Amino acid sequence: MNKFYEIHAQLSACLQERNQIFPQRDEENDRKVQEGLDSFVDYIDQSLEKKFVIDPQLISKVRAVRQQPVFLCGAMKSGTTLLLELLDGHPELITLPGDSFFIGRIQKEKPPSHENLNEAWRGWVKRMVNPTGQAPFWIFGEQVEPYVYFYQALQHWYDQMPDTWRSSVLSVVLAYFCANPSRPLSPKLWVEKTPGNEFKVKEILDDFPSARFIHIVRDPRENLASLKRLYATRNWSWQPAGIADMLARSCRAAAMNQKELGHERYHVLRYEDLTDDPAGHMKRIGGFLGVGWHETMLGPTVNGLSAHANSMYKERQVTGAVRKSPQNKWRTVLTGPEQRMALNTRNSTGELGYSWEITTKDTLLLPLDMIWDKIKRTLRLAG
Repeated sequence: MNKFYEIHAQLSACLQERNQIFPQRDEENDRKVQEGLDSFVDYIDQSLEKKFVIDPQLISKVRAVRQQPVFLCGAMKSGTTLLLELLDGHPELITLPGDSFFIGRIQKEKPPSHENLNEAWRGWVKRMVNPTGQAPFWIFGEQVEPYVYFYQALQHWYDQMPDTWRSSVLSVVLAYFCANPSRPLSPKLWVEKTPGNEFKVKEILDDFPSARFIHIVRDPRENLASLKRLYATRNWSWQPAGIADMLARSCRAAAMNQKELGHERYHVLRYEDLTDDPAGHMKRIGGFLGVGWHETMLGPTVNGLSAHANSMYKERQVTGAVRKSPQNKWRTVLTGPEQRMALNTRNSTGELGYSWEITTKDTLLLPLDMIWDKIKRTLRLAG
């Protein structure tokens, strides 16, 4: 046990160092964090019990929710993390922490096996220590037993189901519930979020026919500006044209998916509306999901622990609170050509209520076809 506390102390120090410089990353710190997480999982590997039994009461609870998923959709930096963390503490929801990337990993051509799932399982154990890349950490607490339980429950649940990629998803959901000391009391649904789920709705429904979806969208101008800051802090290759196109496609997918599935299966929410009126919109989401209102829906948490906002703006990195969405930051962050790319997404956002006016200053940024459209609209209004 002393070895665990040694690993815990060293890894915690590295994680706190990472948290202080967020959203920036440091290569040396990243290396130390990964080494610490690997040491932690190796320790868990050596601590597994030969006889493993799950409480029968927990089994009956998870069986009732395994067919009832909720998938959160939306582009990166559109508010998906905030939405997930507002749902996190609800006593009727099993809310997986962070981005799962489930659907992108599902392979239809062959069933998974313990061998090719083992690395994914190790990754999920690490996720319970460092779910979002910033505080809170160690979401199962300061004792080693829940992490050991989680690792064994992953394998246990997968062994109880057919050898399919769907089972690999469910094994994580069920293990997370069973091992979690802060598990919800009366689970009805489980919640997963990964940016881009909106483009995989058909694949999701193939495996989870009863799935419901919540798609959060954001003004593409502000979304592009936030992504630009993220890419800069991580030294990622910045391709604004492609990213602006992705934001436009995500907005179009929101309207199209809702039309195809109906409002009772596909709920669309604007980030600006959520931050303006968290209580009102979270109550609507509770109604959409068929769960009761709960006060935890007003404060972002990760497994019940107050969450630190992952905003790209330091002044907005608050803990356990929702801050109103800023307006017009995009004008100070985006270059002229980037502003033009953002403005070009306007035709994809009309059905979502983003019908911003184009100013004279904006007109100088627009291509000729959009300028001609503006002139024709002006002439029609004048005549």
